[in-house]
Amino acid sequence: MAHLILTSMMIIIIIEIARCKHMIRLITAMAAFLFFFNVTNNSASAYSYGDPGEEAIAESYKEIEAYTKENRWDEAKTVYQGYEKEFDLYFKEVKPFIDRGFKEKDRELVLSSYKAALRMNIERRLQFAEKEFDNYGRAKLLLAKANGTFKVLSGTLDTEEEKDKAKKVDASLQKALKSLGNPGLFGIGESNSDKAAFDKEVKYISSELKPLFPVPGAEKESQFQEEHGFFDFGDADAGDKIWLLISVGLVLILAVLIIMGKIKKRRQQ
Repeated sequence: MAHLILTSMMIIIIIEIARCKHMIRLITAMAAFLFFFNVTNNSASAYSYGDPGEEAIAESYKEIEAYTKENRWDEAKTVYQGYEKEFDLYFKEVKPFIDRGFKEKDRELVLSSYKAALRMNIERRLQFAEKEFDNYGRAKLLLAKANGTFKVLSGTLDTEEEKDKAKKVDASLQKALKSLGNPGLFGIGESNSDKAAFDKEVKYISSELKPLFPVPGAEKESQFQEEHGFFDFGDADAGDKIWLLISVGLVLILAVLIIMGKIKKRRQQ
């Protein structure tokens, strides 16, 4: 905005000079120069986002955390209602838990559900960044939004193990940013992009964040599956074994029924 104002002022000054001294050629040359300056400055600013990483829904978590700590549930719910449409659209899986948390005034349930939603928001931003990978400005902005949300989430971690994982995720986000490359400006500062490297970092980030910020109840379900791995249908080998045992069982039952039927006929004869 400042450079546009400056450009306008300089054009006005040049026009006034031209009126006084009839310097038509000068005004043409200067106007061309200012136009070129304006275009190149806009091109440069297209790759510079002041502080784009502040994600509104992530910042709302801080407000809800503070309000619920002071037992100000009405204010906390008002903040949540401001983003309820986002939950209806993108975070349907956690919305019932948040609604229940507010109804029962269960602070832990509300916060854990909200954190799970923010984790999903990071995944959503990264997925869009993958699709927009060839659009440097757009992909960089989406990555900045994901990073902003992550900063809020990482501040909620307690244990050293969790903090160590957060450091690794942060490093991975920086690698993802680097893999976007840079189109530069007239060849200056240009660097090549690396889609494979970007996809690798996105996959790593998602896999690390999911167990740190699970949907309420998902952690217990995961633990049950680990303790009862025999019944884990998520594992292809385990699923094959289960169906094999069921098939064998059905064959045995059928065989027993056939044998019993033959024995019954013989007795009747």
